[in-house]
Amino acid sequence: MFEINKIYMDNASEYEKIIISKSKIKKIDKEILPVCASPASNVSDIDLFQNKLNKQLNEKKKKITINKEGCSTSINSNSLPIKNKNELIQFNKLLSESNGNLKNEKTQSFINDKLAVDKDRNLYGVGRYVDHVYCVFGKYQLKKSVIKVTKPDPNIPISSLDLLAIYTKAYQYMYKQQEQWFDYKKTRINISNSPHGIYRYGINDIHYNGLSTIIEFDTFLVCSFDVDPIK
Repeated sequence: MFEINKIYMDNASEYEKIIISKSKIKKIDKEILPVCASPASNVSDIDLFQNKLNKQLNEKKKKITINKEGCSTSINSNSLPIKNKNELIQFNKLLSESNGNLKNEKTQSFINDKLAVDKDRNLYGVGRYVDHVYCVFGKYQLKKSVIKVTKPDPNIPISSLDLLAIYTKAYQYMYKQQEQWFDYKKTRINISNSPHGIYRYGINDIHYNGLSTIIEFDTFLVCSFDVDPIK
C-alpha cells in the first residue's frame, strides 16, 4: 500500500530537469478528474481524503440541472468532469433515450462513473520501477517550479488519487518554502527573487479545477493538476 506520509520532497535540480526533457515519453494521460479538493487539503490519510472527495461529489450530483418534473433534458458541462464534446453528446443522448430520467440505469452509470474518486483506478508504475514523481507548478507564479518526490517503495504502484495527494503535499511544501524565505528576509517585496515567485493567491485561495496531465516515463512520472481561484 502506498504511504503518503513517508515520501521525501526536494526541489528538482537543473540537471534533473534536463534529464526529464530528454527522456522518452511512454504515455501521456490528459484527463479530467472529478476533484473538489484544494492544495490546502489534508491528505495525510488517503482513505479519509477519498471519502471526503466522494462526499463532496455526491453533493455535486444534486446540482445537475433538473426541471420541474424531476427530469433533465440537458446538462451543464460544468456539472460533470466531461473530457470533450463527444462525452457531452453521449450523455445528452442517454438523457434523450431515457426521456430525461437521471435514474435510468445507463444514465446513472454514466454519472456515477464520472462523479467518483477511486484510489485503485488508473494505477501507474505497474510492473515497472517508478521511484520518483516530479510535480510541475507554474500557475500564479513568476517562475516554473518542479518538486521532486521520492516514493518510500518504488515497487508499489500509485493511482491518480495518490498522485493528487502527492501533488498536494508538494504544493504545501512549495508554499512553506516561500513563507520561510519571506520570514528570513523579513520582507514581502522582491517576489521575483523568492524561491518560487508565488504571487496574488495564498494556498487557501485556490482549488483544483479537475484538469490534469500525467506523463509516464520508464522510471519516473511527471504530473500537473491545474488550479483556479476560489470564487
